Amino acid sequence: MARIQALRAKRARKSRQNPTGRKLDDQGRAIVSLRLPLDLLERIDRRVKGGDRSAYLVRILQREFR
Repeated sequence: MARIQALRAKRARKSRQNPTGRKLDDQGRAIVSLRLPLDLLERIDRRVKGGDRSAYLVRILQREFR
């Protein structure tokens, strides 16, 4: 019985930290996977040149939805 209560408490703690239940990165941001066309990915790769592709995409999206 105590074990079940401990598990319930752990689950409640987790759901308070992450109420949406999405996978989170180390900074608590939701990890999102996008299925993008290959030509767009290649264009992004040429633009970023070995840098952080996801950071570039985030900047584009923030600019678009400001």
